[in-house]
Amino acid sequence: MDDRRLAPLLGAVAFALLVLASSPAAAEPCSVVRKCSATGLACLSGDQKCEAEASSRGLQVVCDNVLGPDQKQFVWCPPVTEARDSKIVWVLLSVALALAIGGGVVVWSVLKKKPAA
Repeated sequence: MDDRRLAPLLGAVAFALLVLASSPAAAEPCSVVRKCSATGLACLSGDQKCEAEASSRGLQVVCDNVLGPDQKQFVWCPPVTEARDSKIVWVLLSVALALAIGGGVVVWSVLKKKPAA
């Protein structure tokens, strides 16, 4: 396979890597919406009322954000309902795109060949 036929496949791989690197999961901080949708709570450290409400609802701390030198925000979510990262979706989408482009290159190269005379 010469370089001209390999270029689209390399382009597809580069695109897949770009999609993976720019996925929003890596850029977003810990938040109620990202971790457990509307069923969770975000409590500042030292907020006894919020922490008591979260405990009474059976929530668990899944992550925290540092807001300042002496202040943290804790995200409380129900057990086993923590939202999963969608990175696997991006991986599968990238693989499917690479296979589609690779298949198109193969079909194009087969159809492009001239019949032997």
